[in-house]
Parts: sequence; structure tokens; C-alpha cells
Amino acid sequence: NDEMRSSQSSMLWASVVSMIGVGLLFVAGFGGARHALIANAVLLVGMAWAFGYATLTVGHLNILSVTFTVTMIGIGIDYGVYYVARYLQLRSEQRSCEESLLETARGAGPAITAGAITTAVAFFAAGFTSFKGVAELGIIAGGGLLLCALAELVLLPACIYLVDRSGWGVRMPRPLGVHRWIAPFLKFPRFTLLATFVFTVAASTGLGRLWYDNNL
Repeated sequence: NDEMRSSQSSMLWASVVSMIGVGLLFVAGFGGARHALIANAVLLVGMAWAFGYATLTVGHLNILSVTFTVTMIGIGIDYGVYYVARYLQLRSEQRSCEESLLETARGAGPAITAGAITTAVAFFAAGFTSFKGVAELGIIAGGGLLLCALAELVLLPACIYLVDRSGWGVRMPRPLGVHRWIAPFLKFPRFTLLATFVFTVAASTGLGRLWYDNNL
């Protein structure tokens, strides 16, 4: 009982900290708070749907599945990031709000959907394990991620349309020029590939020293 209470309190604070951290990183990366706040608000809606889904399917949280809220924040916001990034790129080409949203849905929508489904399948696979805590986490997180992706694909465009068509949408933010940071790696692709391979092999040597602690 003490461990469960401690876990609940810790996950509450972890969820708050992760949501604030994701929001600040979003603002810093995209150079403005407007779209970051919209995407995070939509994520909260998706998480609310996920709580309803968890109530209907499993009906409770355990000491492991309680961590699904942080999973929703960390992975669920990705779909909003992809959508906003593509939308802002199209707006920088002097396209209208409606045209940019439609083109974003046409171009990034299938990729976001495929990413959400593959991630959800990986979580759902955990539902076949005999360990009840992990199985319930897989079921809740898998369905929750699909709902977060649905919110970012359906609700986010509508919110952006309403906001950017108003007086708030006059000035568009300018995202960080990450493409300039990775330019040196593109100039030397063979060296990049070789260095990545060497680092991966070196890191994989730790697999033999990794062990599983079954003392819950």
C-alpha cells in the first residue's frame, strides 16, 4: 500500500513536470508559444479520452500501468510536433492557412497514422504476457496512443484553423534551423554511417552485462 501511494504521488508529479518540459521544448523548437499551447491542449484532450478508454477496458491502474500518463505525454505529443512542423513549413511558403492544413493532412497524415499504429501494436503485444502489470500497461498505452494520434489528426487542425484565421495568426513563428546543424553530416555520409556503426557495436556490448531484477 505504501509503495502504491508513493507511486501514485510520484507519477502525478512526473506527469506535471513532463508536460511542462514538453511544452517548453515545443516553444523553443518552433519559436513561438501559440502552436505549442494548442498541440499540448489537444494532447490533454487525447489523454482524457485515454482515461475513458482505460476505464472501459481494464477498469483500474496498477503500480506499473500508472506510468502510462508519462508515456502518453512523451510519445503522444510527437504526432502534434510532426503536424505543426509540416504546417509551419508550408505556411513559410506563403500558402494560406486552409491550404497548408489540407496539404499537411495529405502529406503528414498517413505517416502519423502509420507511426501511431505501429507503436500501438508494439504496446498491445505486451498484453499477451503473463505478467498482469505489464499486460495491462500494454493494453492501456496502446489504445491511449491511438486516441492521442486521433486527437492530433482531427482536433489539432480545427484548433489551428480557428486561431490562425483570427488576429493571433498574423505573425507566424520561425522554427529553429536544425537543417543547418545536420548539414555537416550530410556532406560526409560514409563517415557518418561508419561512425554510427562503430558506436552502435560498442554500445551493444553492454547487452551481455544487462540482467533482470525480478524482485518487485
